[in-house]
Amino acid sequence: MPVADGSDYGKGYYLPTNSEDGEYIFDVQIAKQRYQGGTGCTTEANAKAYVDAYRARKPKDRVLADAANMTWMQGASKYMTDKGSATKTADMIRVRFHLLTFRIGPNTKLQDIDDELLGELIKLRKQDHRWEDSDKGNVSGAMVNRSVTDLVKRVLTHARKRYKVPLPNEPDYVEFAEAEEMRVRVLSDYEEALLRNDKRKDLLEFVDFLLLSGLRLSAALIQWKQVDFREGVIRVPRLKRKKNSKNPLIQEIPITPRLEVLLRAQVNRHETFVFTYQATKTQRIARTDRKMIKGQRYPLTSEGFSSSWEDLCWRRGVDDLRIHDLRKTAGTRMLRATGNIAVVSEFLGHCDIRMTMRFYAFMFTDDVRAAMMATETRYYEGMQMPLDPTASPPQDGGCTCGAGRPTFRPPGGLSPVPYHPNVAAGAS
Repeated sequence: MPVADGSDYGKGYYLPTNSEDGEYIFDVQIAKQRYQGGTGCTTEANAKAYVDAYRARKPKDRVLADAANMTWMQGASKYMTDKGSATKTADMIRVRFHLLTFRIGPNTKLQDIDDELLGELIKLRKQDHRWEDSDKGNVSGAMVNRSVTDLVKRVLTHARKRYKVPLPNEPDYVEFAEAEEMRVRVLSDYEEALLRNDKRKDLLEFVDFLLLSGLRLSAALIQWKQVDFREGVIRVPRLKRKKNSKNPLIQEIPITPRLEVLLRAQVNRHETFVFTYQATKTQRIARTDRKMIKGQRYPLTSEGFSSSWEDLCWRRGVDDLRIHDLRKTAGTRMLRATGNIAVVSEFLGHCDIRMTMRFYAFMFTDDVRAAMMATETRYYEGMQMPLDPTASPPQDGGCTCGAGRPTFRPPGGLSPVPYHPNVAAGAS
């Protein structure tokens, strides 16, 4: 029985040394085009016949045969080469593909991925813990969608459209989509007062900047070269923009009077970075082998502020408030102050206003209560509610409120029916 020692490649087929099922692999070159894949044969004679028949096929038939035999590993690799590597989240996608490939199986044919297999993948993913820590609970429905359903859909859709892979059993992605709970959490006035009473004023200055600018943490760690006091703007790169959009790659944040006071307070603290923090003790950071001296200032980093933020919220008794919730707070406050969703979308640097409407145009209980009270004030001011719910409505045609509503007289000459708020409720 031949093995993959190099001498069998000229035949166009070989048996891999690590083959578990004894299936021969074909590898042929026709018209300067290389074709390879599984033969489905476990004997040399059948593998030779398969290769001979493969060479005799028309080019179109060979392409269709390759498409039908495309495996998950091949499909995922083609997707990353053609599209995935160009995205800013390419590294994260590769990590998610690694786990997904392990569970699907690299040699699983794309045609074999159906509803049953996708359901099993989702079931396994829902059992995983957040950050691989059992104390943090299981992963959210949104993460299941992004790391399983969405990736499977990307690979299969790309293979079907670009490489004409027939997918008769393609899963129903909508049916398997997990419900995503919208996170409605902003900084309340009371919580803000608690935070402002903390002793770490250097951290509170950066918190102020996040609330005033509405920037993400990664974009808010600005350098002095991004601050233009003359033009009155802060220039930050946009996280992303819609395909074929005319939006510039740079977003300009206007410097308001309050922002200017905050920024000028940081001058001469560091030559490159705007926001810094004061070391609370002298220590050596093992990861970077850098020594920190108590009282001296150092540039604020994403990891450093994230850790300090958790400590700050713990000290002040503020629960379940993430750093990104400050950005939501900034957007929500502007929306409430102006009522202009388009301005809020530009302020937050969203590439599509629908993103703003989905994540920031939510209403809270206090907003609904205020709207209900305004409605009551306008339409029910002065109405006398009966103390006895069994009391019959007045029959003299008078109105129970001070608005002087006219008596309703139906056509046909029937008796007049006076307006009363309990008529409908008391009707049998």
